[in-house]
Amino acid sequence: MHDIYIDAMKENLVEAAQLLFGSAERPSRIYRVDADEELARHSTSVFANVDWMEIGCKECNFDIESVLYLSFSAFRYFLPGIFIYTLNSGDYESDAFESIIAELSRSSEVEFWEESFTERWKAFSPKQIQWMSDCIIHMAIEGGMPPKFQSDANIALRTLEILKRG
Repeated sequence: MHDIYIDAMKENLVEAAQLLFGSAERPSRIYRVDADEELARHSTSVFANVDWMEIGCKECNFDIESVLYLSFSAFRYFLPGIFIYTLNSGDYESDAFESIIAELSRSSEVEFWEESFTERWKAFSPKQIQWMSDCIIHMAIEGGMPPKFQSDANIALRTLEILKRG
């Protein structure tokens, strides 16, 4: 019975992602222009020919810097796919997921947020942010997230709550 509940919750989260993010347009530029262009282009090249719903192991484990070099619009476009991949695979140590959790867990104190962090995350709607929180909670409680990620996940949840409140 427990496995049926976990699978149903995953399905609900995937369906919610399609509703919340499904109308997002693919960005014209995938990498950040304020970074070393050659490095940024290489790090994000794995995302060049995939839709956000097609994100898999290859994209999530290509380069530890990939998520950091995504343009703000590409980050917002691909993030739900990274979460869905992680939900389905349990690959909590993927470069992409670790990068997102590390970014969210740096500080839940607004005065320490860099402008780029704020710009990157404030573009998500409160419902999209709640969806991210729901995914992290599901992964932490039901999805078998290793204990070493639990404290970072808790800080990330606090940060998301602040972002949701605007």
